[in-house]
Amino acid sequence: MKKFYSNYLMKAALLIAGAAITACSNNDDVIAEQIENTAHTYLLSVNASLNDGVLTRALSGGVGTGPINFTWTADDNVDVYKNTNEKIGTLIPQTYGETSTTLKGTITGTINNGDNLNLYLHNRQFDYTEQTGSFESAASKDFALATVSVTDVSTTNITTESANFEPGQAIVRFSLFEDDGTTPINATSLKIRAINTQFSAAEEDALRQSIRVKNSPQKGPLTINATSATNVFYVALNDLSTNGTTLWGLTATTESEGTYNYTLTATGQTFKNGNYYTVNVKMKKHLTLDLTSPEVGQIIGSDGKNYNATTDELPDGVTKLAMIAYVSGSKGLAITLNDIGMEMNHSHAEYFAQLQSPSFTNATWRLPTDDDWLNMFKGCGDTEATYNSINYTYIDEKLEAVGSTKLLVSGTLKHYWASSSSSSSRNDVFLSKSSSSPSKITTQNLADTYRHYVRSALVW
Repeated sequence: MKKFYSNYLMKAALLIAGAAITACSNNDDVIAEQIENTAHTYLLSVNASLNDGVLTRALSGGVGTGPINFTWTADDNVDVYKNTNEKIGTLIPQTYGETSTTLKGTITGTINNGDNLNLYLHNRQFDYTEQTGSFESAASKDFALATVSVTDVSTTNITTESANFEPGQAIVRFSLFEDDGTTPINATSLKIRAINTQFSAAEEDALRQSIRVKNSPQKGPLTINATSATNVFYVALNDLSTNGTTLWGLTATTESEGTYNYTLTATGQTFKNGNYYTVNVKMKKHLTLDLTSPEVGQIIGSDGKNYNATTDELPDGVTKLAMIAYVSGSKGLAITLNDIGMEMNHSHAEYFAQLQSPSFTNATWRLPTDDDWLNMFKGCGDTEATYNSINYTYIDEKLEAVGSTKLLVSGTLKHYWASSSSSSSRNDVFLSKSSSSPSKITTQNLADTYRHYVRSALVW
């Protein structure tokens, strides 16, 4: 646009006064400015350093925790990007074996003073899918990033600030054992899910940064498929440093012993990028539910047997799992004694409701259906319960009698998720103390921006 305008002035000047020299001088200025805004090939030399704990390949022996020390090698190519998707060149280290080096290479593009360049060491994407649980697999996800500002542009060279690379991942060594802490669980796959209270409900999956494809966050658990059965999984994760409460869920699948489940609620859990962690996970083996003349109000223990909560003494090592809330012949329902973790969106509610431990070969943990809720309210004494009118008092009295947390505490309005027994619609159980509007089970299609409380039902 400026060149066109200068040429126009030149022609006008020639026609009017013949002042060609002035016009040409103006045009030369425009040509010089055009050179600065045209793509060229430049030599780029950057002083680069790596913080302790940048890449996981520096681990040796897989023992201990703490920063992962790293030095440069000949294979450490660094891709240079201007803007998000514009690759303009590649740099290579000039010296090896140290934490600092000089990166050199050519870049091609339109570069001006003050532009920011992103330097990606190894991978550019937070894509931690398709891991196999081996150390080599986790190390292949190595990622580090530095952003530098252009300080000078000449006709052949570009000068930038020094680059200080920051790590893009942590690595966690999960060792799986039965609940005795010594018997290894050799699994063919490990599924990991984590949600956190500090994230919005729509994106509350704490692993969302670790499950990226082409820089787009993907919801759902991270699944590690081993090439052969093992009880040790090395897993690359992206910065799970949180200040809120995190609910972790792990499922190990074996070839002959079925699945093992594990959940943990942790506050301030941190897997910081650039660090290595070892975690021993004790997982309960699935059992056979062994009930003798089950009755509403009894509890089910972690050994799969039923007990009278007020008169029976639980065997050593046995804990309370759930309260029987409905019995009909050989079928029944039990409800977990406390809310699971925290309020969460519906997709996470379904996942964590199924993840109770131990699992049973002849019974199923699940998010209660609308029919399950209604049957449990009726089974606990609200014989007149309908979808449009339920009384939480009866079930809460029985929960309180077994030392459980009531559904409605101090009159607080609480909403519980349910799954649908008849369609794909989501159902939300409202427990309300309002005298003008009775508590009811109502069907709604709610987005993942909604969070509600969760109880799990054991169904047999």
